[in-house]
Amino acid sequence: MYKSVVREGKFWVIVVDGLFDSLLMELPTKELADQVAFELQTAWDQGESLGARQMREKLDSERVSKDISEVFLKVKSMNQVEKEIYQEKMLRLQSP
Repeated sequence: MYKSVVREGKFWVIVVDGLFDSLLMELPTKELADQVAFELQTAWDQGESLGARQMREKLDSERVSKDISEVFLKVKSMNQVEKEIYQEKMLRLQSP
């Protein structure tokens, strides 16, 4: 996490990892330190989000999870007779 702090009259942007604080850069004003820390944290958060989305797409490149969700929604919206017909159709497809 990126934060702006004032230490000994100087304006710093630091990186906080839960165990240690590391000084990253000194800036001339508190407002600038706040803005830099905000922009760095925003970029980090966007990078994490993009990385997670890319990993999901890589793991599910054929969009199987989307297809499964569509089938569940379709079955959920069926009435009882339609469900029975669909179930019989699926059983016939599975039989050799």
